[in-house]
Amino acid sequence: MEDVLWYNSANIESILIQWEGGTPDQIQVFATPTGTDTLSETELLLTKSVLDSDYAELIDGDILKERYMAHVYFQLNFNDAIVTSDVYNIMYDENYIVE
Repeated sequence: MEDVLWYNSANIESILIQWEGGTPDQIQVFATPTGTDTLSETELLLTKSVLDSDYAELIDGDILKERYMAHVYFQLNFNDAIVTSDVYNIMYDENYIVE
């Protein structure tokens, strides 16, 4: 049952971030290792400036490869507000094969 909550990232090549209501100055990607009491180990994986888009941005999925199991979330920084996504549970398995 717990496996249903995990997204396998072995085949994720890119991540599409979409928003409404203006253009963020930057997008940040954070990851927290799985396990108990790991919130203090949250790591900033990427900060990306949004230069020319007002509704979507692609992020390279390779930023997830070094994290076997992690809780990942995205933060969009607008001039006057910070919007944080839901938390996504990512499990990288290099042996994962889609048939």
